[in-house]
Amino acid sequence: MKIKLLAIAILLGLWSCGDQSSSETTQDTQQEQVTQQIEEIQEQETAEKIVVATYESATSYAARTDYGFSVGEEFILIEGNTFEEEPIIELPDNMLESDEELEGPPGANPELVGKSFNLYYNSDGIVYKIELVEE
Repeated sequence: MKIKLLAIAILLGLWSCGDQSSSETTQDTQQEQVTQQIEEIQEQETAEKIVVATYESATSYAARTDYGFSVGEEFILIEGNTFEEEPIIELPDNMLESDEELEGPPGANPELVGKSFNLYYNSDGIVYKIELVEE
């Protein structure tokens, strides 16, 4: 992974020394893309393990929401963030239903059920980030 970071840094250096006639907007956009790629590589290096799983369900309680995922035949239940402390898991904002006419606690967002997500595990085997897999 460090080789990838080095390659991206070299490409960024060559790119910045290249065509000076390009607009600043284009250069800013390209630099943001390179920065994002570096951050993604660093995130992958930080994660002990990344599992691709299918979003199945969400159950909201008074103090937290649990998220259910499946990996083949295995079902993974992830205890979500509580409302009283710092977020434990970095989540997409739209994991739950958001209908204003919803009665009772929200469940899983029906638009995301069945979609693939990356589950990022730390060295203790705990999920710290959930991210939608871009298709």
